[in-house]
Amino acid sequence: SSMDLDAYSSFVALDVEASKPLFTAGLIAGTQYADTEDAPPRRPRHGLEVLKRGVQFWDTSSLVALVSFVAHLGDVLAPEAAGALAGALASYGEVVARCKRP
Repeated sequence: SSMDLDAYSSFVALDVEASKPLFTAGLIAGTQYADTEDAPPRRPRHGLEVLKRGVQFWDTSSLVALVSFVAHLGDVLAPEAAGALAGALASYGEVVARCKRP
């Protein structure tokens, strides 16, 4: 069996080579994008670049060929985006729309 359970402990051994995962996920967190000037240590404009690199990686890397879905954890927009929310969401949406993963 690829999974052995020791009755005297809570340790479970799993042979990942022999097991196929039910799903895999791509994760990105806290991009906090805003189209404003950087004010170190915060770099709100950089958040969109981070998202672009993530989308490119999920769509082109052979390492993630089996990614079932992608999830964004945390804040999509930075508080600085409040004055131009529609534009910030539109920019974010354009990048997300390029992703070939659900």
